[in-house]
Amino acid sequence: MEIDDAKTTETLRKLISASEAKGIAIDQLTPDQREALLQWGMRMYGLGQQIVGDIQDIKYEGRLIILDDDSRWAVESIDATTAEFWNTFDKVLVIDDIMYRLEDAEQISVERET
Repeated sequence: MEIDDAKTTETLRKLISASEAKGIAIDQLTPDQREALLQWGMRMYGLGQQIVGDIQDIKYEGRLIILDDDSRWAVESIDATTAEFWNTFDKVLVIDDIMYRLEDAEQISVERET
């Protein structure tokens, strides 16, 4: 995949302050380094994001949970038996790949399917 350096640089300048850009020396980075910085920043932004929703469906003996926003969450195999006993319409909170059932704060490890 070819990098659109102008677009990457424009996006970086929107995300960081002028003093940060100067401190990082964005203009001295290679296009690949700027792209890597942007990807890292987007990954860091995603950490700590939370999702609150209701369980729409639980499939495959607790190995997959689908929320009411249609997001799909693969459940770690060790936690599938716990998830299997959760119910549709249970309200859950997902933070950093941990899904909490809000009723009792029971938790399982999950990964969002893309």
